[in-house]
Amino acid sequence: MDTAVLDACVLFRGGVRDFLLWVAEAGAFSPAWSDTIHDEWMRSRREKFGDAMARLNYAREEMEKAFPGANFDPDLEVLNRILLPDANDLHVLAIAVAAQANSVVTYNIRHFPNGVLGPLGLRAETPDEFGLRLLDKTATEVIEGAR
Repeated sequence: MDTAVLDACVLFRGGVRDFLLWVAEAGAFSPAWSDTIHDEWMRSRREKFGDAMARLNYAREEMEKAFPGANFDPDLEVLNRILLPDANDLHVLAIAVAAQANSVVTYNIRHFPNGVLGPLGLRAETPDEFGLRLLDKTATEVIEGAR
């Protein structure tokens, strides 16, 4: 089963987050994230939409309960020589390495160039690209999750 890091920009969007987590719950892939990713998507939701912290914390707690092994504490030193277009995204790459992920699911594809990810056995995919690849590979689980 593939493991995919769900970037904050993906978790920020409630419908996309819910769909991906339903598909993961059905067994199509294993999600991965970190406390830093949680903090980022929650802060962005609060700033943009004024979501109550209780509601955001509830979503985070439910994610952690549903996927107890998904939260990783990455070692940034592992990637000390890797340069990304946005250095603030290095923690996402460190999570992918720690989780032995196959993909980083993000809307910020340009932040994760193939030349950097490829040698690590990773790919960056938008949620649409990721979903289509999963549908091709694990159609039954994706359909079950979508239900």
